[in-house]
Amino acid sequence: MKETLHIRDLRIALLARAVSQAGDAMTLTALSLLVATSGRPLDLTALLVAFAVPPVLLSGYAGRLVDHADSRAVLVGSGVVQVLGSVGLLGPTTLPWQAVCILLVQAGQSVGAPAWGALLPHIVGEDRVGRAAGLQQSLASLAWMTGPALGGLIYGLVGFRGVVLVDTVTFVLVIVAAMVIRTRRRPDGRTDETADAHRAGMGRVTARRSHARASFSRDSLARASVPRDSLVRRLIRPGGVRREGGIGRGGATGLVGAARDGAEPAARSGLRLVAADRVVLALIVALGVFVVALEGANVVESFLVVDVLHASPAGYGLVGLAMGVGIALGSLAAARVGTTRRRLQVVSGSAALMGLTIGLAGLAPRFWVVPGLFLLAGVGNGLINTLNYTILIGRAPESARGRVLATVMGLSRGCSVLALVLGGLGGQLLGPRATFVVGGALAVAVAPLVLRAVRHAPEAPRRPSAASVGQENVATSGAQPTIG
Repeated sequence: MKETLHIRDLRIALLARAVSQAGDAMTLTALSLLVATSGRPLDLTALLVAFAVPPVLLSGYAGRLVDHADSRAVLVGSGVVQVLGSVGLLGPTTLPWQAVCILLVQAGQSVGAPAWGALLPHIVGEDRVGRAAGLQQSLASLAWMTGPALGGLIYGLVGFRGVVLVDTVTFVLVIVAAMVIRTRRRPDGRTDETADAHRAGMGRVTARRSHARASFSRDSLARASVPRDSLVRRLIRPGGVRREGGIGRGGATGLVGAARDGAEPAARSGLRLVAADRVVLALIVALGVFVVALEGANVVESFLVVDVLHASPAGYGLVGLAMGVGIALGSLAAARVGTTRRRLQVVSGSAALMGLTIGLAGLAPRFWVVPGLFLLAGVGNGLINTLNYTILIGRAPESARGRVLATVMGLSRGCSVLALVLGGLGGQLLGPRATFVVGGALAVAVAPLVLRAVRHAPEAPRRPSAASVGQENVATSGAQPTIG
């Protein structure tokens, strides 16, 4: 872990992303407080929907942009869009104007998040992506814990626009970070050579990572969209990857074959890539159920803790703190899980753990039981988030990672909107306790679905030989890969 932090570009990216996420949490808190003073709770629902809509609608186009443009240009451009939206929030506080500004901010996020995620393997090397993802998720958890507290404090001191101004500054910092990071992801899958001397942060690059980067370039050539009758395709195609969605020879996945088809519309290509891989498809379906179940329970969390269990506001804050600490611990622990099969098994177990703890929280006889349960739930959440990202990066071909990450982000946000609706209905019809129990049961039901995907994963990762270049995806066969 310490060796990973020696990488200069990673330190810059992690810090900038964490500061920006804290700013986002501050602004969301400030918007909630502003709406609370208006006495119109439906306004907050409308704003939350505005947060979720752009990633859902723009996922295909955002992913295509990430995969076909220089990473620095994409990150700077998306950051500028977010700055413009954030500056707009300094204007009128009417609902339509705020919704438009939020849509603009989230449109930038729809592009920026998958761009950071696709750049991460180039910054750290394929074999360190798991550790880097764990660090990023831990910092994100800390950001989302401290952000609301800072947002409430600044709102009380200087008002809503003071909070938004701080958030705007964090977007500017992200733009600066994107400009000073030396590593760049090129449209052809290459890493900018100016970063090579700094990749390890110790003045040299190991032979193993140099081989991985060289393999990236060759592998991206193997996946390039070239005329079907060309000499390159005839040389690449013998013994190539199966396209029916299972594991290809040498551990390549259905995602590799889908990325070669290359003629689908931009808005659908990410979905086609995800559907081509049985492991990824199982993960996405499980993730959707998981998000609906647990975020639906989150809608009634305050009612359970304060109204049913009679906890104080400080007690409610303690529950959130326990969840955040658990997420940070689980994210760091995920770095120790080494193979795709093992990651799937841990994701399955973590889903069961989260489901059981959330369900038991709904049955808790006293408040003092709940923080401990939420700590365990947070550990499971951190493991799931980090390992899901690592598996996606590992199974997606380098040239299609932007599309895959953008699609998953869009689907997840769509499920979040559904969770808001179902959680509200559940709280109204069933009450907080029953809503938690039902959500926990749905989360437990996800575990077998993920476990079934283990049989489609390779037994263990292995490095490709020179003879196998063009037949398998290095990220899948030899690597152990929110920055997104």
